[in-house]
Amino acid sequence: MKLNNKGYLLVEIIVASVLAMTIAYFLIDLTLNLKEKNDDVFVDTILITDKVLITDQIMRDINNYKLTKINQNVETPNIVDLTFTNFTKRITITNNNDQYIFQYGLIDETNNYNSNAYYKEFNSSLDVRNPIITTSCYQDNNFISCNSNHDKGLLKINIDAYTLYSDTNYGITIEIPYNTKELTVETISPPDIFTPTISNITETSFTINAKANSKAPIKEYEYYVDNELKCKTSNETCNVINLQAGQTYTIYVKATNEFNLSTNSNQVTATTIKKPNYLYYTTSDEGSYNMYFYRCNTDGSSCQRLSTLKGFANSVGGSFGPKIIASKNYLYYTTSDEGSYNMYFYRCNSDGSSCQRLSNLKGFANYLGGSFGPEIVANNNYLYYTTSDDGSYNMDLYRCNADGSSCQRITSLKGFANGAGGSYGPTLILNNDYLYYTTSDDGSYNMDLYRCNADGSSCQRITSLKCFANSLGGAYGPQIKLSNNYLYYTTSNDGSYNMELYRCNTDGSSCQRITSLKGFANSLGGDFGPEIALSNNYLYYTASDDGSYNMYLYRCNADGSSCQRLSNLKGFANYVGGAFGPKIHLSEDYLYYTTSDEGSYNMYFYRCNTDGSSCQRLSTLKGFANYLGGSFGPEFTTNY
Repeated sequence: MKLNNKGYLLVEIIVASVLAMTIAYFLIDLTLNLKEKNDDVFVDTILITDKVLITDQIMRDINNYKLTKINQNVETPNIVDLTFTNFTKRITITNNNDQYIFQYGLIDETNNYNSNAYYKEFNSSLDVRNPIITTSCYQDNNFISCNSNHDKGLLKINIDAYTLYSDTNYGITIEIPYNTKELTVETISPPDIFTPTISNITETSFTINAKANSKAPIKEYEYYVDNELKCKTSNETCNVINLQAGQTYTIYVKATNEFNLSTNSNQVTATTIKKPNYLYYTTSDEGSYNMYFYRCNTDGSSCQRLSTLKGFANSVGGSFGPKIIASKNYLYYTTSDEGSYNMYFYRCNSDGSSCQRLSNLKGFANYLGGSFGPEIVANNNYLYYTTSDDGSYNMDLYRCNADGSSCQRITSLKGFANGAGGSYGPTLILNNDYLYYTTSDDGSYNMDLYRCNADGSSCQRITSLKCFANSLGGAYGPQIKLSNNYLYYTTSNDGSYNMELYRCNTDGSSCQRITSLKGFANSLGGDFGPEIALSNNYLYYTASDDGSYNMYLYRCNADGSSCQRLSNLKGFANYVGGAFGPKIHLSEDYLYYTTSDEGSYNMYFYRCNTDGSSCQRLSTLKGFANYLGGSFGPEFTTNY
């Protein structure tokens, strides 16, 4: 029943308002719930999409390539490196003003991502909270921390990401299965290198053979000989050349894989081949041009006669004897038919076998008896010799291969001969680097010293060396020697028996006078000059008091200091001027010298230690001297 019209209308209004508000609230609540649902779906959609994209980036690599190492620094856990066989990719989560950024891709040499790396920013409006990366490896039914000691297991990578709207972890969980849920996560360790082996050993070379095991490919091998790098290559062999015969070398190899991890091998030693070394000498029966040629062990034992070598001596006393030289591979000698200027040139094996004639070498002899014979020098690569046309001071210089083949004329060298028969010819010195020779202008005591490359090219004049010649024809020329990166030579003031000894650099620079060496010359022109011999540590020389046959043997330091007299060496000189002086020679092991009793053709042959101690007489060597003064003494050498 109506009370009145206004009251009825008021109730209707209240009821209608309540209903309207209820409906509105329902609609608003429904709308808000729908919005929240849409927001959650939106969040889910975005983060799940990111998760799929990020997961796809990582899984694509894991499926296509072999994972070999995982590295996560404890101090920077949001940086994880995944190392595959041939490359490394990095996962990072970084915070830039509360804006979280995910990156995955290759890193370059500057430790930065390259331009193709995957990059994703988490939307800040979603309020992603503290995403972190954790890695674990499944082993023995448990997840454990992956580290360098891990061998097998299921790899699990977690990247946690939460929002303000939900406790749901929108991060990434990647489980990497392998067969029966086992993954070989290989720790890339340095290579395991075997002890190197040495093959193809010769006098001057050998081959080093290397081999290494490594889970990562070997990038390079480095081959060291006596701590000097000889090869740097990916090859498993290295050929080492230019070694010294009979020397022991220490060798090791360093192997480096593509991850720049390296290992040194055990050290091994190898000794290059050293052919038997011999001592060679010549000796004559008095009054004969013949010199008998012997080969012995370097200690003077087991001597065997090899051949008879003839020298030249003319009717007025001019003479030159046979020459012998020895390289590491060959023995060379010259021999003459009596009364002829010709010297026949032979090459043999170092043991004196398989001798072959190479050429006919002519010497110079004038009608007053002055003469000089052909010279020969050799190393492992080249042979040089001089030969003259009879009656001329010129000696033509030839270069051949060490076996005597492919001979070519290099130049013409002049010797000195005065009007009274005194003479001296050009001198040759050869090592592995340089050839030195002397040449004279006719009638002058000067010998110009030249240096060439070992092949005879690029010859340059170094200096002028003076020689001694007296009015009766006695003469001796300068000596040149090489040792320990220095050049030594003697030079004389005209008309004086003194020879000044100098030491220079091998190019002839920075020459310094060491001492004055006296030679012997008698009133009839017979003479013999000072001798020089060198080792790496010592300088040996002979010097005479004027007018005496005695030559005193001295040993000095290589720079000419601290000289000490070792012995008194006598030379031979007869009454018409024929003479031959004492000889000295150094090998790697011994010092050899000859000494004579005055007036006798005999030269007593001694061997000492290289410091001049423990000298022992080996033999008696006879020289040749005729009644007009022509003479040549015994020769000796070793094959070093």
